[in-house]
Amino acid sequence: MSQSKVLGSKVMGLDFDVSVCAQSKVVKDLDQAHSGATLDLRLHKGQILVCKRMPATDRSWRCLKKQKEFLPLDKVSAVEVLSSNAVSGEVEVLMPLTRGVVGVEYITSLSVEEVNSFSSALSSLLLRSQNEAIHSSSQHHLITAKIEELRANHTVPKSYRLLLKHLDLKIKTIPSFRIGTCHGDLTLGNMIFEKDTGRLQLIDFLDTYIESPLIDLAKLEQDLVFGWSSRYENPEVRLRAKIFGAHVFDTIKILDAQDEKLFNIIRVLNTLRILPYCKDSTTEEWVRFVVTQQEQIL
Repeated sequence: MSQSKVLGSKVMGLDFDVSVCAQSKVVKDLDQAHSGATLDLRLHKGQILVCKRMPATDRSWRCLKKQKEFLPLDKVSAVEVLSSNAVSGEVEVLMPLTRGVVGVEYITSLSVEEVNSFSSALSSLLLRSQNEAIHSSSQHHLITAKIEELRANHTVPKSYRLLLKHLDLKIKTIPSFRIGTCHGDLTLGNMIFEKDTGRLQLIDFLDTYIESPLIDLAKLEQDLVFGWSSRYENPEVRLRAKIFGAHVFDTIKILDAQDEKLFNIIRVLNTLRILPYCKDSTTEEWVRFVVTQQEQIL
């Protein structure tokens, strides 16, 4: 195995074999992710790496495939997957430790110039996704299936069942919509912004019910406009989040009339799908508020 070279927090020149996670020393256990994945920091030949473990399901492998196959842009790339192996019913993924701004830090630590740099990088990603997407008239069943899944879920309050039925009727009025690549869970928590380079590093790709750039836009609206990442913060931070989010989202939201119709449906589904995972009253209140706002646009 070749000797590693460290450049900042990036790990260069590593030649990994299939047992590298097992050979590395665990130096810190991190919190379990909401997806059920667990993370720890590994010390390998004097370098700190991230080892992510998740259930070895077909969906986990599809998520990982999206990260591996992401084509980098000038200022956007996916964090490199150094190795990925099935071990004892789990997928173990080893990645370089990448330092940068993530989550609520976007709101509290970026200068005006850095916010503009972040917006520019994000815009380039969304623009490419939209330009490469194709209009399809044969994917309506995927959205209908998600609606039915939510209607059948006992954790979704009955008060939302009529709304879901309304969404089901509206999707039938849209002749076609964009299908293409997307990150799947494009929130501030899954983007690492490197201040010194202005580069975005993407993590935690998600295999979603429909592959469309509108999914990414809906996730970004959830975070930038409605403050998903800042919902637990104090009022001052939430206000700063609102100002930051409005500026960035106005910059990146580019939709034609047909996209707008589908986006209005996807944004509501994106919010309602959180309900089965709500663990606290703050999140439940956040969902109620956001759905109320989104219903007014339908």
